[in-house]
Amino acid sequence: MVSDLQVVIVEWDDAHSDPGTWISGDELEQEPCRVSTVGILMPSAKLGHVVVAQSVHSLGQDDYEPQFDSILCIPVGMVRGMRVVSQSGAAPLFRCAPSGQE
Repeated sequence: MVSDLQVVIVEWDDAHSDPGTWISGDELEQEPCRVSTVGILMPSAKLGHVVVAQSVHSLGQDDYEPQFDSILCIPVGMVRGMRVVSQSGAAPLFRCAPSGQE
């Protein structure tokens, strides 16, 4: 159910590449590429990964199986932290009227 979903911030180290030119090993960037991702947590979606989605819909029905879009699967070994921003039962920021019912 959509009302059971959590919005999270995931801090993780991304795999990255250096400039597309010839360089020596001494010139490689030594710091991790730390990324912050905000998304809708999809628990148990993929083994060994923290999975978040950008968008979700439920066809306006709370008992409908939600559908997700723009899914990102982050290997758990790359995750440095995660915290819940909002969870089920939290009041929505705003609610839009269905099309044609403004």
